[in-house]
Amino acid sequence: MGETSAATGVSVDRCVDPQQLEGCAGMTFPAFRHLLNLQPGPRHLGKSTAPPVQPVVVTASAGDRVVGMALAEMPVDNPKGASELLSVVVTKPLRGRGLGGAILNRMERELGAAGCRFVGATYMTGTSAHEIVEKMLRKANWQPPTTRMYTLRATCEEAMALAWFKRHKLRAGFSLFPWVELSDAELEDMKRTQAESPWIAPDLQPWDHDRDGFEPQTSVGIRYDGRVVGWVINHLIAPDTVRFTCSYLRKDLSRYGRIIPAYIESITRLSETDMKWLSFTVPVHHKGMAKFVSKRCAPGVSFFAETRGTAKLLASDQKSSETEAGEAP
Repeated sequence: MGETSAATGVSVDRCVDPQQLEGCAGMTFPAFRHLLNLQPGPRHLGKSTAPPVQPVVVTASAGDRVVGMALAEMPVDNPKGASELLSVVVTKPLRGRGLGGAILNRMERELGAAGCRFVGATYMTGTSAHEIVEKMLRKANWQPPTTRMYTLRATCEEAMALAWFKRHKLRAGFSLFPWVELSDAELEDMKRTQAESPWIAPDLQPWDHDRDGFEPQTSVGIRYDGRVVGWVINHLIAPDTVRFTCSYLRKDLSRYGRIIPAYIESITRLSETDMKWLSFTVPVHHKGMAKFVSKRCAPGVSFFAETRGTAKLLASDQKSSETEAGEAP
């Protein structure tokens, strides 16, 4: 049942009819707009191996007009696991009146009632909006945020003007090749050696990042003495933008910026296309690469920001935990 704010005259309720969300695509990120059909499916289109999620939408409505919306997902395969808040937005005329907090509160209750134990969220700094988001989450007693990832966005010209771009040459024994030329035998060799004695960071295994496609003109591989030891795998995320999704060089070979010639090759290839922009994301737990991006790239690019994460224990689980603790011997 909807709740109407006396201060704004706006009703906040869970949306169960996707027809009510027609025209609301602009209230969430492009990557999540397909979830507004409210049907179980992948979080990201094209990720055929990803577990399905159930979208949950809470709207704030003034009459027949949606003036605010929150989108979240719940795991289909593990309904009592962690859910994720994907976006919260309120139209400009109604901002600053507590409506975002009311939408967030209702979403937390919906997720808790469905059995979810936790809700998490990630957001990006670099705009004034992140301060509003942090204030809203802080008032709702979410955990203090932590930095999870660095993100940069640059033009080809900006990237090619960075100090390191012309300083690093391919060392003896190394060679570069288009990732489209990776052979089946080389892929099987990587998988076999990874299974026998893991040498690839678990979140950087190339077959996890190229199985649903990749950008063929700018994605490159690295061979050392004829064997594949590294890669820069990219994806097209907009008609004019390539995301550097996954890059890696075998640890024993990665000293002294030896992966940088692969970046140079990839960026050079990008500059020869009609595409203009590149984006780069680096989890901060990859300390060497995070330092490279924040120290040697960030000062010369158009946009650099942090992706921060936070979470909250949902009320239904808190009550359950308190009850169990009270009954314990």
